[in-house]
Amino acid sequence: ILGDILMSSGIISYLGAFTKTYREEIVLDWAKKIQRANLPISFGPGKSPNNIMRSIIGDDMEIEQWKSQKLPNDNFSADNALIMSQSRRFCLLIDPQNQALTWLKEKIRVETEEKKSKTEKNKRSSYDDGSKKLERRRDGGTGAHYTIKPTMDAKLMTDITLDCCRYGKQLIFENAGEVLPTCIAPIYKKEFITQGNITQVNINATQCEVHPDFRFYIITQLPKPHYLPDICVALTIVNFTVTEEGLQDQMLNFLVEKDDPSLNAQRKTCIDTRNSSNREKKEIETQILLLLQESKEKATEDNTILDNTALIEKLRQSNLSSNANP
Repeated sequence: ILGDILMSSGIISYLGAFTKTYREEIVLDWAKKIQRANLPISFGPGKSPNNIMRSIIGDDMEIEQWKSQKLPNDNFSADNALIMSQSRRFCLLIDPQNQALTWLKEKIRVETEEKKSKTEKNKRSSYDDGSKKLERRRDGGTGAHYTIKPTMDAKLMTDITLDCCRYGKQLIFENAGEVLPTCIAPIYKKEFITQGNITQVNINATQCEVHPDFRFYIITQLPKPHYLPDICVALTIVNFTVTEEGLQDQMLNFLVEKDDPSLNAQRKTCIDTRNSSNREKKEIETQILLLLQESKEKATEDNTILDNTALIEKLRQSNLSSNANP
């Protein structure tokens, strides 16, 4: 595990900006050096080092869900999505073909709908997340995400950014060039100030609280952009330029969809059903672990784990779910 974690950390920190071929060359070189240092690593005859990150930190259920949300169906794109999900910095995506943007918008839309459905179940009359205020803005957003562009007035761009930051919305900066606006620099550089449980940021002498759900993505269509070191250090750069393998997979899916629409719809339904059952299993497993911990803490001679009816019911549900979806 030690070598695998070291390899995965290196890929997330340093290799996101590179193309598939160059990234694979570096990963292979790193794997050989890790072996020479006598560190355990999942690399050898029949084992490719390019699969290490997906196997050690990837979740098959999550990756399949991303693919159902229009992420290109190839390993390079899956690696890019993993880098984005694991990075602590905001991401700058190199996306000449707009495939990352398409996936990101769909992903945000699905997550927003799931969040709204959960909110409606626990609806309170006093609930207000600022959505109404944001919906009145002409930012080009669809309601699920909000958009700023270089052509916008600096004040409008700042106002939209502040509102998204304050209310925990997801913000996309589209069509970015090689120079980013100074008005949003404190955001993408994460120049945040934490006092107790409150995190704030100062933009143009305006103090704004940073919501934990706030996310910021920068997307450029430039195929080979050159960014200054301060931008490269502040952001995680991820290269989504289409690969030959990814293009072949996408063309195959496109042909299947056009040749037999019913088969394609059946495939998507199967993926959604499998993802849903996997999510349900994962939730039950998490609840079982929590109940086991509680039973262990409260166990006495007169109150054993067998007396925990909630735990027994969850185990029964888990067994039924496993039998229904093997």
